[in-house]
Amino acid sequence: MAYFSSGSVSDIQELRSQLQNPAVQSDSAQCQVIVRRIVVLMTQGIDMSELFTDMIKASATQDIVQKKLIYLYMSTYAKTNPDLSLLAVNTLCKDCSDANPMVRGLALRTMCSLRLANLVEYTERPLLDGLQDKSAYVRRTAVIGCAKLWHIAPTFIIENGIVDQLYAMLRDKDVIVIVNCLSVLDEILHKDGGVVINKNIAYYLLNRLYDFPDWGQANVLHLLLKYKVETENEAYDIMNIVDGCLKHSNSGVSSNAIKLLLVLSKDMNNDIQMEVCKRVKGTLLNMLSSGSSELCYTSLHHIRLLIHMKQAAKLFSSNYKKFYCRYNDVSYVKVMKIECLTLICNEENIKDIVNELSAHCTDVSVDIARKSIQALGDIVRNKPDCSTLCMERLVGLLDLQLDYVTSQVLVTIQGLLLFERNQSFINPVITQLPNCVSLVHDSDSKSALIWLLGHYGQTLSDSPYILEDLIDNIEEEYSNTVKLCLIVATTKLFFTRPAECQDMLGKLLEYCIEIETSVEVRERAMLYYRLLSQDLNQTKEIICSSQSAIPEMDRDDCNDTEENIEHFNSLAVLFGSAKWKEMQARQKQQIDTENYKRNEIQIVETNKPPVEGQTGHLVSLGDEEEEVTQDDEKSVVAMEIELKEDFTMTPAHFEEIWTKMNISDNWEFNASTSLQRQTMEEKLNSSYIKTMATSPYENEPWRAFFYAQDTRLIAYLLEVVVHQQDNRVAITVKVDTIQDTQPQLISLRSLCHSVLSK
Repeated sequence: MAYFSSGSVSDIQELRSQLQNPAVQSDSAQCQVIVRRIVVLMTQGIDMSELFTDMIKASATQDIVQKKLIYLYMSTYAKTNPDLSLLAVNTLCKDCSDANPMVRGLALRTMCSLRLANLVEYTERPLLDGLQDKSAYVRRTAVIGCAKLWHIAPTFIIENGIVDQLYAMLRDKDVIVIVNCLSVLDEILHKDGGVVINKNIAYYLLNRLYDFPDWGQANVLHLLLKYKVETENEAYDIMNIVDGCLKHSNSGVSSNAIKLLLVLSKDMNNDIQMEVCKRVKGTLLNMLSSGSSELCYTSLHHIRLLIHMKQAAKLFSSNYKKFYCRYNDVSYVKVMKIECLTLICNEENIKDIVNELSAHCTDVSVDIARKSIQALGDIVRNKPDCSTLCMERLVGLLDLQLDYVTSQVLVTIQGLLLFERNQSFINPVITQLPNCVSLVHDSDSKSALIWLLGHYGQTLSDSPYILEDLIDNIEEEYSNTVKLCLIVATTKLFFTRPAECQDMLGKLLEYCIEIETSVEVRERAMLYYRLLSQDLNQTKEIICSSQSAIPEMDRDDCNDTEENIEHFNSLAVLFGSAKWKEMQARQKQQIDTENYKRNEIQIVETNKPPVEGQTGHLVSLGDEEEEVTQDDEKSVVAMEIELKEDFTMTPAHFEEIWTKMNISDNWEFNASTSLQRQTMEEKLNSSYIKTMATSPYENEPWRAFFYAQDTRLIAYLLEVVVHQQDNRVAITVKVDTIQDTQPQLISLRSLCHSVLSK
């Protein structure tokens, strides 16, 4: 049965008649069976709201199970029946004073879960009484109810001093009441920075830390981050208490304990910081051995974060075998393990790690093989003392004659030969290049092969002829990157072997200047042609200046320790801080969408023409009226968008933004039936919304892509789909920024409406 479908009339009538049957009402077992059936149908998505009145009547029972089911029903359909919900108030208020604490708590929870503004006045007294109830279960429910009521009646929370009362309840005997109070205070005081943890509260929570349940300990440890210790001895005392949580079986508790220990020790000397890192290392390695792939993946990200910290750079080197890939590891775990292996290798374990990575270079998974080859290259680049063995393995992989292996090796090794320490591997690599030509197919590996031939091909007898074959087939090449590399490589080789390269260089430049459609390739060819037409010696110095070896430089791979600790145990560790900030900005943008739409409605109403017969004020208000009018104009102008007339965009740039960015806005409306599709396009162009591409006008539906840029240099990309039947227009907009652009999007929507509705 379809979800959210309506129940048949016969079924609802049958259930209603059964609920109204006196024999059923007097038999609690029969009544409970009927209520169960109604709730089951409700959870299957069938609309049972027509039975709301009958279910309210059935709630007047002593059967707790039946009450729970009916209260669940009421919480589900209260918003669709706000007026009928008033009928349940008497029963709920009566149950809130019942002798049974289970009934009191259940009734209070239901009253707060209804979340109806017209029931707040009836909820206030039971809620205040519930905070003082002798039953811990009722107090727990009342505390959570405060958070629910905060969102519909914040004035009640403020006027009745609920915040102070919740702070006082932190001394409650029941630990779950304490945790609930902390969570609710943190939510109510969110705009002010959350719950305040002073010295007394912090010490009290620490003394009762091990009395809390697992989720309570995790929450308390997280909130203790708000407390700022005054002395180093105080920090030691807290760390000694928290240390026991590192061995907790719940990963949430141990992760929060790790973060708290790292935060407390960040300002201490290096010896203490190293000792703390050693303590938390065991916990992270235990998570790594977990049977859960998700937990293992998360622990690897946190281990990588610790490895990047200055104090923990060499911490995991002796445990490198823990990062070996198991046969049943999922691919994303293998990738993270390979990345961690490159970070912890040193002179003592380099041989074993290289053997492990080499074994994965021929993995059946192409992604794992490429990642392993990249890892060998990262070791060469970042660990100079370990580079020789890795270079030997990379060169040896070229003998395997596997296309995906050869392609990745060429891309990886391209930048490694520039280092002085790797100059001895140039000849072994160059001699292998003729065998690699038939194995490379993607643009990156082709570009790497061509670059190597241009940079070091003077010692290879076949290098001009390999480039000549590529030049002869340049018309079939689609990648501009390959063409650019071909121009540079052929020109470089021309200076060392001019007799063999002169004709093919001329042929290449002629094609790129006369026939090539890419502006970038054509401009590069023109530049090289003009340089070659001048002084050849100076041209050689310019073009071949990058062929000298790169000397060794001191490296500092450690990131900022404080920033790493801040991200610990958060999603920023998984997504990266930049991506996480972008995601948060998008989320905030989505949350604020409704507010901006309401503003749009207000603006439209402000600009409505006066109703016929309405003449405004009978007496002129003079300056006061003029002042109000100016303010209104300012509020409208602030929402307007001004598009630039001279902005242009290439198809490649348009495609890049369109595929990368998410949808910022989309809507549908009916355009004027008198407008033809060509006229629509012309009207948008006249408003500086320019055409990128369109389907033929006779196509159904007609689809077109447009672009525009405002004076803030924000680009807007539009997809317009027009249906012939009712001239219905669907517009999708993407924006090339993560900034808040809702006011501009609203104005752009209004502009499109006004242009296409005339």
